[in-house]
Amino acid sequence: MRLDAVEFPTLKTVSRQNNVEVIMRLLYIALFACLASACQAQTAQNTDVKDEFDCTVISSSAQLDECVRRELKVSNTLLSQEFDKLDIRVKNAYKADPKLGKELIKKAHDAQEAWIAFRDLSCIMESFEVEEGSPAHVTAVNDCSIRMNGLRIEDLKKLL
Repeated sequence: MRLDAVEFPTLKTVSRQNNVEVIMRLLYIALFACLASACQAQTAQNTDVKDEFDCTVISSSAQLDECVRRELKVSNTLLSQEFDKLDIRVKNAYKADPKLGKELIKKAHDAQEAWIAFRDLSCIMESFEVEEGSPAHVTAVNDCSIRMNGLRIEDLKKLL
């Protein structure tokens, strides 16, 4: 294959790809908001009184932000619980050599701390296009953290 026949990405094509990704994210958020509004309108006909932050019925950005914040808290708890289960599995697997088990647990804790730092920075990077400090930015970062926590939980379940 000749090199002059190969198309290399240029700054313009990379920039267009990034713009497409940003536009797709914004469309996704807009679609979610429309669906949430439609669901809220339908549910409002069926119920008289709802909790201000009933996450089954989202009618405002503030409510969405609060629901995602609550979901992140649950997600972080589930992640912590799964890590505790890994700790127990390691202790059981290394009963014959507790010193080696403690070494593995220490490495697992170090890896988990590094993973959390990676998650936090990755989510900030992923949410870069949303105005930093705005409620939408916080929600975007939290939503990313929830997604990444779910993936990490699945990874932790596979260990030992």
